[in-house]
Amino acid sequence: MIRNVGKISEPSKDKMKSRVTEARVDFKSEDIPLVQTLKIVGNDGDVQAHLRHAERDARVNYHRMFPLPEPEPMEELEEFEEMEAPLTKEVR
Repeated sequence: MIRNVGKISEPSKDKMKSRVTEARVDFKSEDIPLVQTLKIVGNDGDVQAHLRHAERDARVNYHRMFPLPEPEPMEELEEFEEMEAPLTKEVR
């Protein structure tokens, strides 16, 4: 995922106005044709926090575009078979 961030406006000293930042979240590095453009009001910490949420929301909202992870092969099969052996004793 690629994040591009560019400042649109700086806060004015005369007014209590926050900086506006334009951010793009681009998933082409993962071979996903999805780009989102956001305008975020706030400082750098606000921008980074919002980008994390925007990425997560995009993955949830467009989950059909993202491939499912490959299941890991089961290498512990022998250990599992040993665990299946009965552990109880006969009671007389």
